[in-house]
Amino acid sequence: MLGKRLREEREKAALTQEDLGKIVNVSDKTISAYENDAADPSTETLSKLADCLGLSTDYLLGRTNVRNYSDDYQSAARPVEHADIMVESIRRLVEEQAERVIRERGLEAPDKPKK
Repeated sequence: MLGKRLREEREKAALTQEDLGKIVNVSDKTISAYENDAADPSTETLSKLADCLGLSTDYLLGRTNVRNYSDDYQSAARPVEHADIMVESIRRLVEEQAERVIRERGLEAPDKPKK
């Protein structure tokens, strides 16, 4: 159950395995192992995964269908951690979608700005 829910929630958050791994301090291969139920995260890592994705550990483990017990003013007041990685992931997703639309419509892509 953990693997399925972790993959679903990571994808909903538009995070790659690499992005999520950076946030919780494990490799993308480790995230893949969790998602394929080939390994179990430590208690500390499970807690970090749940916090990052805004979920309860019980939800990730399949013990409940309640996604988050703390959907109250406290969770809303908590600052978003690792926003830089999440913003970069969203930027990548928008670029990929824009490139797909340009290809599908046979439009010419503007020159990308240099970083």
